[in-house]
Amino acid sequence: MPLPIHDTHVYDAEVDPKAPNHAHSHALAMVGFNKRVLELGCTGGHFTRALVNQHCTVVGVEIDADAADHARQWADQVIVADLDDAKALSTLDEAQFDAVVAGDVLEHLREPMGTLRRCRQLLKPTGFVVTSIPNVAHADVRMALLDGSFTYRESGLLDTTHLRFFTRSTIQDMMREAGLVIVEVERVIVPIFASEMGIDRDTVPLELVERILADPDAETYQFVVKAVIDDASSATHQLSQRYQQAQAQVARSASEIADLRRQVSDLRHQVATAEDRARVADDTLAVEMSAAVHRADEADARARDAEDRVRA
Repeated sequence: MPLPIHDTHVYDAEVDPKAPNHAHSHALAMVGFNKRVLELGCTGGHFTRALVNQHCTVVGVEIDADAADHARQWADQVIVADLDDAKALSTLDEAQFDAVVAGDVLEHLREPMGTLRRCRQLLKPTGFVVTSIPNVAHADVRMALLDGSFTYRESGLLDTTHLRFFTRSTIQDMMREAGLVIVEVERVIVPIFASEMGIDRDTVPLELVERILADPDAETYQFVVKAVIDDASSATHQLSQRYQQAQAQVARSASEIADLRRQVSDLRHQVATAEDRARVADDTLAVEMSAAVHRADEADARARDAEDRVRA
């Protein structure tokens, strides 16, 4: 299960910049090297340290004072503040950051739009926002809803501290309204039936599974998004639209490939089962043939005995 960027329980978690299918590595790749970064919800600084390892300078914002103290060993500055407070970022100068990072943060805020708008003012003209956000439309959540269940948990898609829930389209809407344009999207994939939702595969009809998986984002657990300032440039919007169309096509292709792989796996299982049955049948037939031969031998011996008695 991929860990979110924002984890208040693990101050010293290692962040692997090369980890496959992980929000950390996607976000680090989007930020790049030698950037001045504003990190929202930096917790104890485990992701801050990974940014510093990429020669970035970091200003963190964290609501937990103890976690903020821990993060100060890597960050240039850590501000203890509630991001839902309109004055949380008021001490920072405008247009000073190359990037704003919000790892699994926006879904915990009452007004994520207001935070994004304030962050936009802090970006340099060439700056961008990188954020990871869980996908409430994951296949397992959909199946739970069909069963009438929307049960909060300590972590994951239905974390008890989530105040907002997002899909790909609502993330796009939020960014657009905040004055940002999405230029890159990566996905953290958790296969159907493999999330913490605990859906029992045997209780879901195959037709329903196939219908849900027709959505290319059905197995998306988190979106990791990079967005730039909307400068009203038609070229930027066209680039964003082309990129998102390409991403959607890639996602559809990935979903088709995954479905084909599942079909191949099912067929291989069927073949293996058939081979097992054939082997069992062969073994049974061999036993029966051996018994028949043995009975024939006994009958032949009895016949010879009878012939001997007749001759005698």
